[in-house]
Amino acid sequence: MMTEDDLRALPRLSSFFPIVFRTGARWNRLSGECGKCGRAIEDRDLRGEVAHPFPSVFVVSATGYCRVCRLLTPFSYRLHEDMAMTGIDRRTGEWARWEARPTTLRGKLRKWLRSRSLGS
Repeated sequence: MMTEDDLRALPRLSSFFPIVFRTGARWNRLSGECGKCGRAIEDRDLRGEVAHPFPSVFVVSATGYCRVCRLLTPFSYRLHEDMAMTGIDRRTGEWARWEARPTTLRGKLRKWLRSRSLGS
């Protein structure tokens, strides 16, 4: 079982970001929430590793420490080049896929244009 000291020995997760794929797709950050209270975990308390096993996938293995609950929460996600994230859904225990929401005007425009062409 990981201890708080073990956690401090790991690099901050933010030190691996931004993650940029060969296509230019990029993840600027990844945040975590406490598994008990749902509060956001501060950057200094979210630590782990990022691996790049395939050109279109980065694997994030991290642990976050909630200073309120004094609880360590593990995170394991795969970040995909198509800006989706996969991992175990904490509510269901099943593998899940989440789509990233565009944060730039360009991304929002691209999403809107795609929706218009699908509806035609």
